[in-house]
Amino acid sequence: MTAISSLDEFKRAVDHVWSDIAPSCAVCTDPDCLGYVWLVEEEEEALLDVGVRTVQVNGESGPLFLDSYTRDGQGRLVVNQRGPRCPWRGADGRCMVHAARPLVCHMYPLGIERDGRGSYEWGLHTDCHYVRSRSAAQLEKLLADLRQVLDHTAEPLMDVIVTAFLKSDSVAADETPLNRYLPVAPVTRVTRWSS
Repeated sequence: MTAISSLDEFKRAVDHVWSDIAPSCAVCTDPDCLGYVWLVEEEEEALLDVGVRTVQVNGESGPLFLDSYTRDGQGRLVVNQRGPRCPWRGADGRCMVHAARPLVCHMYPLGIERDGRGSYEWGLHTDCHYVRSRSAAQLEKLLADLRQVLDHTAEPLMDVIVTAFLKSDSVAADETPLNRYLPVAPVTRVTRWSS
């Protein structure tokens, strides 16, 4: 595998890993892929072009999200709702902006997870029909394929991805439950952003 140096290349690489996921998504009832969808800044323009609303919290250097926030009577964001439904997920469960969907949607069920010990790691969510339906051998191959993608991702791009995630995680409530996942790889690259 050649070095992955752009966001589009990374999206294509993880899409390839998930090439057979669609049937599982069609029957999945797990809520784990719902919630506040964080964005990498370079994704915003393409999303705005297809009519998706975005929101940046905590000022112009804060995290960027798809706008799935509810508003109070004065129009202020209500940020304490757990796992809001994505406004771009249709009644049939399909993504209405699939071609322009954010990185985090391309990655799922791969995510960056708090490990409960003050660190982060790449994890494969187990609250996912697709992951649960894999045999032990299929899971091992899946984990190996994901590690290969991560190992071949250029450091500057990995920094952009991890930075965007850490910004979004900085606004998560401390009592937010940890996700259930299988460890894939540690998040070893130090990012240039800190809260």
